Amino acid sequence: DSLYHVVVIPKADRYSLDDILLLHGPAIFYTTQIFEVGTLNQAVEISKKARSKNINQSLKTFYQVQQVLKQPDGRKYLQNSHVKKRLSEVLKLTPNHLSAQQLVKVSKGIYPRHLSLQASFEIVFEALKPVIEDDGIDQYGKLDPEGFEKLKRYRDRLDPSLEKLAGATFSFETSGRIGTDSGNERARVTQNLKEELNAVSRNVKIRERMM
Repeated sequence: DSLYHVVVIPKADRYSLDDILLLHGPAIFYTTQIFEVGTLNQAVEISKKARSKNINQSLKTFYQVQQVLKQPDGRKYLQNSHVKKRLSEVLKLTPNHLSAQQLVKVSKGIYPRHLSLQASFEIVFEALKPVIEDDGIDQYGKLDPEGFEKLKRYRDRLDPSLEKLAGATFSFETSGRIGTDSGNERARVTQNLKEELNAVSRNVKIRERMM
């Protein structure tokens, strides 16, 4: 969302682009040239005015692609042979051009299967925020409405390790709110949510991946 047209990110953060693609679609890659780098020298090479011949040509070639894709209904031109050729040229010149990589995937109908673990956590906890208290869970609280809608929309895309937590969150929002046994059911789904939250917090593999 910045005013910059060229962005450099560390290799370790490239997963975030898959999250952007799933959550927001490919439009950001039409407007921003994003590169990944593994060293500070690589970042400097892209950011300085006197860039290498390959980087300069890559930027110019991708700019041609951008002018086509930014047109109304421009996304359809991802299937255009000339656009595909230009994207291929960009990647030959600069294999670390992530915007070109993502657009090539989209042109082939290839999307990530799941959001990253970090993005999945953010979606779940956005919904849970109103009911989490210092000493536990507000048994009769309601999830954040917008957060719950987002959770419903992306539930199948969440990281698989959060499947049970997502299920417990859904049950908490929908179960035991009406009927004669609602009190017992609310207690049950609240306890289940607590247990899943505790299980996730104790999961060593999840902690290691988040680190």
